[in-house]
Amino acid sequence: MAPRFLHSALAVATGSVMALSATMSEDAAALLQVSAISVNETSLKSAADPCRCLKWTDVYEDYGVLCGMGSEFSFLPVHQQRPNLKKQMCEHFFTQFGTNYCVQEWFMSRERTQWCYVSAECENLDGGSYLAGTAAAWKVCDGAKGDTLLNTKGPHELFALGIDFKMDPGYMLRMAYPVWGTTVESLHWVGVQQALGLQPPTGNVTAKSEWLEKIKDERLPWIVDSLDGLNPFGLIIGNMILEAKYSDWFYENIHNLSYVLENEWKMTDMECVSGCTTWH
Repeated sequence: MAPRFLHSALAVATGSVMALSATMSEDAAALLQVSAISVNETSLKSAADPCRCLKWTDVYEDYGVLCGMGSEFSFLPVHQQRPNLKKQMCEHFFTQFGTNYCVQEWFMSRERTQWCYVSAECENLDGGSYLAGTAAAWKVCDGAKGDTLLNTKGPHELFALGIDFKMDPGYMLRMAYPVWGTTVESLHWVGVQQALGLQPPTGNVTAKSEWLEKIKDERLPWIVDSLDGLNPFGLIIGNMILEAKYSDWFYENIHNLSYVLENEWKMTDMECVSGCTTWH
């Protein structure tokens, strides 16, 4: 369908043609034809950028891509197949995420690199790869080139996205933000709670407080994980410290696991525990 302004131009031109001579009518018709071609070429050019990130749902449905063919599991060592984890990530996130936002390439790591799928016609993958037998490729994202990185979204926005797509919002946070570290020296969430006086102290609380200040000084979103990689875990953005934890609804319904998984967007709540002046 032609753009509305093109229809208006055609209507005006038609009225003029009726009042002009045959020669002028031919000139007007030729001019309109050239104008229409120009408009169509411009529209096609703007709508067909092969390096624009594709919707995740579209990639798996229309481009011949199976979940795992791209960089979904780059974070897993080759010798770790983890079929249950892969199945969970594919079924509960990638194939359900109806946006073209870039997500963490190295899931649950310190890296901030994010990626997306693009058309196989894209010539600048920035370290990505083409996928044989498909119409797609994957690329490393760059916000300066117009890509929307999930890590540019705030925690409120990420929670809303999780609810919109019926996903666990806590999982959405993990697909957006890097994890500070997984060693004792790098601090776990219970250590942050101890540094804040929210849990009984164990070990060197002074050292834990120093680590917490280092994280806050980064002034970037960092997940500080639990010991087992499950809820609750922390999210630190400058002085603001949040906790993602299982909701009351989750505990009320955990006896019916299938029901919980069917309604996983209700699983996680988020609460500000420190530096909450900017939290609404």
